[in-house]
Amino acid sequence: MAQGNEITLRKYEDFLLGKVAFSIKGPSDIEKEPEGDDADIEEAKAERKRKIADAKQKEALAIVRYAVTELLEWTPQDAMDSMNEEIMEQLRLDKIITYIRYPKDLSKKKDFNWMIHLAFPNETRYDVGEQVLKLYQRVKSGELKRFPKRVFEGDNGAQKLAILLKDFISKNLVAKSVAELYEIFGDSAKGNILMHDAKLFYAYHELYDTPLEYLHESLGSSRDEFLYSYYQYMSALTEIEKEKARKKRTK
Repeated sequence: MAQGNEITLRKYEDFLLGKVAFSIKGPSDIEKEPEGDDADIEEAKAERKRKIADAKQKEALAIVRYAVTELLEWTPQDAMDSMNEEIMEQLRLDKIITYIRYPKDLSKKKDFNWMIHLAFPNETRYDVGEQVLKLYQRVKSGELKRFPKRVFEGDNGAQKLAILLKDFISKNLVAKSVAELYEIFGDSAKGNILMHDAKLFYAYHELYDTPLEYLHESLGSSRDEFLYSYYQYMSALTEIEKEKARKKRTK
């Protein structure tokens, strides 16, 4: 049998045959839930829940490995390339996947590559850029109204946003130089209209205040500090002039 808890794998086999219902229980050696409600106790309760979730996920991934290598007789890469909703249902992995933690931007009903990657981390490659571009396509097509909440939180949030902006620029803007991009995004009003059209307006606001800041932080080694400062200054100057005009109208 594949590596993992043999009792759990036998239960999974019986589940496939329709003999039993299936669930993964927490580890028997887990400490009892502490009593009380002060900060330390609450943290201990949260840590206990994490340990239980970790243990359940570990067993679920053992089942995935077994299903892929023993039942399907696939390599991990075969599974990355070919796993689909129909096979998930046939092997009843649609029930097993409920025990596996997923990032906010991925769907347990569609993004099976994440499950396969967790089951075979050393044999498969999970491309953050590829996955966030798939998510972007779902937003652009109208399948999703907007990006899921907190998708761009965490260490790679800025990286994801940069990938999306570069994708939009390469397919929709004709800019001969970085300077032209700074000119386009340096006008906040026009830049925000552009970001609305790109369906990135709400997304970029999770990390940045202006289209100019979004562009600048996404350019990496191509950043131009002089142009960034210049258009920041011009934007501030424009706001000052607008405020003066408003005051004159109210007198």
